[in-house]
Amino acid sequence: MERMLGEGGKKVLPVRIEGEWYDLSDYRDAHPGGKWLLDYSYGKDVTAIFKSIHLFSDAETSSTLKKLPIIDIEAEMLRNPHVFSADLVPATMGQEIDTPFRKDLADMLHRRFASRAEYKATFNHWVRIGLLAVATGFCWQGWSEGNVGLVAILPFVHWLLAAHTCHEATHATLSTNEHVNYWLQFTAHPIMFNVYVWIPQHLLSHHQYTNDPNMDVDVHHFAPALLSAEQEPFENHSAWTFVWKGALTTLGTCILQPMRTILDSKTPNFDDNITPIPEGVTKAQLALSMAPSFFVLLYPLFAIMPNDFAAGLFCEVWPWVGMSFIWTFMTQTSHIQEPPPRSSPARRAPPCPRWRTRGPSPALAPSGTRSTSPRRRRSSSTSATLRSSMAALQ
Repeated sequence: MERMLGEGGKKVLPVRIEGEWYDLSDYRDAHPGGKWLLDYSYGKDVTAIFKSIHLFSDAETSSTLKKLPIIDIEAEMLRNPHVFSADLVPATMGQEIDTPFRKDLADMLHRRFASRAEYKATFNHWVRIGLLAVATGFCWQGWSEGNVGLVAILPFVHWLLAAHTCHEATHATLSTNEHVNYWLQFTAHPIMFNVYVWIPQHLLSHHQYTNDPNMDVDVHHFAPALLSAEQEPFENHSAWTFVWKGALTTLGTCILQPMRTILDSKTPNFDDNITPIPEGVTKAQLALSMAPSFFVLLYPLFAIMPNDFAAGLFCEVWPWVGMSFIWTFMTQTSHIQEPPPRSSPARRAPPCPRWRTRGPSPALAPSGTRSTSPRRRRSSSTSATLRSSMAALQ
């Protein structure tokens, strides 16, 4: 998609915070977290994450925000279908975030840390990262040689490396250097998740609207298995789905989800692709980022199996299954919510703001309308909500 143009043909970077649209194009290079994070927020409402990720430097960031140019709500550029509609987030959202609890958290941070640099990775943390990087490389070398012993521990060692790096890097909290944060995201490759698919669903969705089934893509990874009592059931709902998807989930996050974006195909059980990539990332970039995952998928078939079928089969299957089990147990089970008591009169949460795009889009029905899909696999209202909500990430 072409970038929006402002006066004089200048490219703009529209982002909405607390109901105001700001042009961050001139601030990209100065953003402490890195310009790539602003690029990934293009056309999105980031009120909740702005308020949480800048908790330590609240006064400074608020002051900076006041200096940034505001885009007129009636500006032609905001009619683009790839930006949020103006009435999406209620005006009270910022006030709801500015709670006494948030103030207590900010006070705790300031008592614990004297500067931004102090809450980044410590020297000991970097030492562990270095040692784990060496160990992970050693295991991958063993994998390439069909060493069953090293392959057996590969998912665990690689998980430890990724757990020390990729999550904090995507949140720009690993290092004060934006380039370090950007590149260490990719320690999640090739068998944990694809970074370009991860950013919209995790950073812009999950960390703003945690466990909200209408807004948080993360709770739908195991559909039709349900992770929240607030989710409406699928027609083919089965708890066993969670088991087999849990054993293969990283194949989805590394290969299937990115391939759906490349092929413009739908997510199973939904009417659209609910795991898109950020604006500014091309399909060519996405395909290139998938190359290591495809290599891991294909190499044992041609380089190991012809000589040792059993070892080749283990090298083919275990890195994915092992990492999938770790990923599921360590991250996704945290989304499972305890069902409310049967005597509770209210089983569903109250309506929440829905993500939707503005302007015509043949793939979307207007928010709140019924799905007209001939293969209705969810209830109509939930399908419409998710369809319009998740597609707004595209």
